[in-house]
Amino acid sequence: MEKRQFDYKLVKKRMKEMGVTNQYLAYYLTENGEEISEQGVKKWFFTNDKLRSSPEYSRLALIGKLLNLSADDMLLGFESASKNLISLNYYPDICASAGFGLINEDYKPEILKVSDEFARKVLNITKGREFDLIRIKGNSMRPLLNDTDFVVIDRQIMHLNQVLNDDVIIFRKDESIYCKRIEKPPFLDTYIILKSENSEFEDIKVEAKDFVSCAIIGKVVSKLSIQTFETMIESVRLN
Repeated sequence: MEKRQFDYKLVKKRMKEMGVTNQYLAYYLTENGEEISEQGVKKWFFTNDKLRSSPEYSRLALIGKLLNLSADDMLLGFESASKNLISLNYYPDICASAGFGLINEDYKPEILKVSDEFARKVLNITKGREFDLIRIKGNSMRPLLNDTDFVVIDRQIMHLNQVLNDDVIIFRKDESIYCKRIEKPPFLDTYIILKSENSEFEDIKVEAKDFVSCAIIGKVVSKLSIQTFETMIESVRLN
């Protein structure tokens, strides 16, 4: 862990209080998509500093869910929480790919605050930019993105001259939004192609005459599985 250390004594104490063994913790994490052996879990609690390892940051939310601890509880040396938080605009009523609604003034996001470390290591984002979080619906982008995955969107990338060929973008066309790869021709005033990863789905050609009713919402910078999202949301959602 960078700067902060896993508070193995606190976690071990809580496990003892709740009757959670190393074996069960390993089973629980593996069942929820974080595969690890019982021996791997044991190493988190070695008293020898040189031999002890720490869980990946992405696993803390799952461990916290099981033991009723927050990620901050399990980290020593947590400094000035508000200083180390990054905000995400989460739109629970909006999906991309199958097309559903718009991101505009009619949809008010929930503000989720995640630690700077989680943002960098898991979400691949840093401070200083505006990011949205929405759900993917449908299988047109499999295997890159699966139905019910969530994507983090950089909202400051919203013009054709900012995106590159093969970038994955969130694109609005009339009353629908899509998650697709973009293919740009040499001359941007002619057309663009919105490409699916799944060959069972047809690509979408958007002609220049239709540009007025279209917009790039942002570029996809990372994804979360539904399991990672659910454990994260329990830790950071603001009531």
